[in-house]
Amino acid sequence: MLREQMLSCGGLSEDMLAYPDWVEAALTLTRGDLRLCASRVHTPAGPMPWPVEAFHGAGDPLVAEREAAAWAEHSNGEFGLHRLPGGHFFLVGAASRRFAARVGAAVLRPVAREGSNR
Repeated sequence: MLREQMLSCGGLSEDMLAYPDWVEAALTLTRGDLRLCASRVHTPAGPMPWPVEAFHGAGDPLVAEREAAAWAEHSNGEFGLHRLPGGHFFLVGAASRRFAARVGAAVLRPVAREGSNR
């Protein structure tokens, strides 16, 4: 079941099925990640005083855009929602360069603003 879910959302490629040991390693890692996520105890906290940037794959079958946009609630500062082509694993493939460029721009935005205030 996990294997099929990973195939359907792009977390596992059909090509990889030719390598059962790799598939098993990927499934083992994913199961560990899911156990870790399930064990998290939510501790409510107020918004943070720094900007938050959220990145969302436009075709993500697991995370709706409104869920990605909800990260705005966790910041008293600026919030940016970046929509990128692709699904849940939008970092794989052509969108990876676009993602890196947007992360770089988001990181440098406060620096550029600070420099213009001098």
